[in-house]
Amino acid sequence: MQSIMDFLSFKTFISPYILIICYFIGAIIIPITSIFLVNWAKNKWIKPKYYSTLKHKILPSLTIRIYSVILAIILFISLEIMWRMLFEFLIAYLQIREVLISITNL
Repeated sequence: MQSIMDFLSFKTFISPYILIICYFIGAIIIPITSIFLVNWAKNKWIKPKYYSTLKHKILPSLTIRIYSVILAIILFISLEIMWRMLFEFLIAYLQIREVLISITNL
């Protein structure tokens, strides 16, 4: 009963557990969703609008494609690291709060 009262009076936070769940959801779903959105936008707007001008163009060279893939991988890794750091800071904030509350209760 006391744990329910602590939860309802905001003495016990569920944020650390929810943050971990949100981190994993974001780390998995956001990249997959962005791939689908880019493909959808390309098929919906870019291809129909520029297809007549692009069909006679030569495809980008192999080096440009390799550089594009390397850039996409570096961007993906960088964004995943920043996403992780954001959640680490939020969890650290909550842990600091818990320590400060335990110090004031002494």
